[in-house]
Amino acid sequence: MIIIISSRLTCRRKLGKIYLTTGVDVFAKEHSLGKDALELRKEEFDNLLEEKRGSIKGALTDQHLISGIGNVYADEILFQCEIHPKSKTEKLAKKENSGIYSKMRTVLKTAIKNEGQRSQLPNTYLTPQRKEGAQCPKCSGKVEKIKVSGRSTYFCPKCQEELL
Repeated sequence: MIIIISSRLTCRRKLGKIYLTTGVDVFAKEHSLGKDALELRKEEFDNLLEEKRGSIKGALTDQHLISGIGNVYADEILFQCEIHPKSKTEKLAKKENSGIYSKMRTVLKTAIKNEGQRSQLPNTYLTPQRKEGAQCPKCSGKVEKIKVSGRSTYFCPKCQEELL
């Protein structure tokens, strides 16, 4: 009999834990994790956002909804889409949801390809300049830091105007 043991990391607010499990699917079910962001089909993503209320940043970082998007990459996805992190999911148009889905896949694949090395990300990315007061890589604006869903959030107020 062969037993395959794999591990997965869950990190909420810098409190990482390592678990031993008999399988990734078992672990995901035991911890009520959503489907991995890169395994989600477009229709599944749309359905998840339709049912969610609150900020888009909160939705993207909710591991019970979608697993695999951390705080930094949620900021990057929204920056690439030019969507303010406080934007309400229920106010986003289908076109905006499609853009988020597309950029989510692009940003995560780019991060994986570059092994998470922030300095290796494209110069059009916010992540390498992710500090308050840094110059936006797209415009002459300055990066700001706010709290969204209890998380430090970096964005460009010129590129990512808040929808009221």
